[in-house]
Amino acid sequence: MISAAPYKAGDRWHLRRAAIVITFFFLAFEEAIWWGRAALFEQYAYKFEWFFFIRSNLASIGCCAALYAIFEYFQHRRFWQLAAMVAVLSLLFGWLRMYIGAQFAIADGYTDVETGFLALMSAWWFHFFLAWSAVIVALLYSERIRRERRATGTARRSAHDAQMRAVRYRLNPHFLFNTLNSIGTLILERRSEAAEGLIGRFSAFLRASLKADPYADHTLYAEFEQLRQYLGIEQTRFPDRLRVTVDLPAEIEDALVPPFLLQPLLEDAIQLGVAPVAGETHLDLSAEVIDRALRLKLVERHAQPMPDLERRASRVVGERLTQRFGDRASIDVDRAEDRLTILVRLPVHMGGKGIAA
Repeated sequence: MISAAPYKAGDRWHLRRAAIVITFFFLAFEEAIWWGRAALFEQYAYKFEWFFFIRSNLASIGCCAALYAIFEYFQHRRFWQLAAMVAVLSLLFGWLRMYIGAQFAIADGYTDVETGFLALMSAWWFHFFLAWSAVIVALLYSERIRRERRATGTARRSAHDAQMRAVRYRLNPHFLFNTLNSIGTLILERRSEAAEGLIGRFSAFLRASLKADPYADHTLYAEFEQLRQYLGIEQTRFPDRLRVTVDLPAEIEDALVPPFLLQPLLEDAIQLGVAPVAGETHLDLSAEVIDRALRLKLVERHAQPMPDLERRASRVVGERLTQRFGDRASIDVDRAEDRLTILVRLPVHMGGKGIAA
């Protein structure tokens, strides 16, 4: 269970201000009931004194302040523990408030009958503090739940951020090593134009990867352009073994997708489906909209049976889709002897065109 996030600046005082408003509302209600009942039964109707009124309400405010301090200190206890505290403390403070009121009455010279009438108010004060405490505990508990949700959201955001960084830095080390080797080979072979082109594609790909905001969607056009740059680099490594077909209809180029959505799938395809397999491999990447859902398909076609290696990227992409879209998105993997088909479905959202630079 994730602990509640710490109070932000002003949160604690916001709660205390709310508690003060609730307290004065309850006291106003209590006074209205008290003097209404006194007038109804012709008791104390003409004995109102400001000194007694102020002194009595200060005692009530003091009891409420003490109760609030207790509840605020123990607010992280379980709900049933808080409920038990409300019942016990309401009884104790109800008796205390009744006793204080009775002492005020005796000091002011009220008769024994009137003091006895005050003693009968113990039940009233118990219910007063019970209702007041229930509202205050509900206020504190709701704030606790809000902070726990805030902490959960922060944790999920941090986990997502870490996952995005892991995706970036997972692809860069081996990809960087292989690409630099390819550039070095081209230079040694005095193929300067090919080396220059590879360096340009490589720098553009890295620039787009590192500048992309992991929390902001980009267009399908930008996603496919980035994938084209990546596949162009890999085709330099496997010029006779890798064939690529990319099909992106113009009418869905501005559909919005999470960044780096398909990159892990292509990485796995190269690392596990091209590098260890002798012979030609075809990668077909396509996109279409069917029944208001965006369908992204990656098909690997091999000239010979491919090794049965675990494709972890599909699991990573599936987790991202579930976290972002819930059951509105899915990823399906269909494996055959010489073919692997990965189908990604997600809700379609249209935005403005843009190219990852």
